[in-house]
Amino acid sequence: MQALQSKVTMYDYYMALEKLTENRGFASVPKRYKEFVRMTRQYRYLTALKRGGRAHVPSGILGTGNGELGIQCPACPTPGVNLPLDWESAPPDRKFLYTLFLALDACFRLKRRIVSSVEKDPGLGIDWSYFVENEPFRR
Repeated sequence: MQALQSKVTMYDYYMALEKLTENRGFASVPKRYKEFVRMTRQYRYLTALKRGGRAHVPSGILGTGNGELGIQCPACPTPGVNLPLDWESAPPDRKFLYTLFLALDACFRLKRRIVSSVEKDPGLGIDWSYFVENEPFRR
């Protein structure tokens, strides 16, 4: 909870845990940052699978299809869910109510993408939620 609410980087959170363990400087604490990152990714992966109910289907985890772990946006206009039946025949001055607006956060950049690669850092369930597989996307 603290890691999510404080909005600090994983490294800063880890360093705070390390200082809580030993802050006097008399003993050395083993460096386990890489293991901490791996454990956190695996925990989030398993949590997404649990929330998606993948353990209770006959095909199991390996039967998860593209986008099955993504959460439907309640605010996005979806026919049959949150749009009226006659939304397509709305008058021109009301059509904006049924338009999907997509925005881009200009502060978000994939600078760290240069550092790593799929071979060094493979993803867990890449296409099961919001991100797509690399090769089909590149094609």
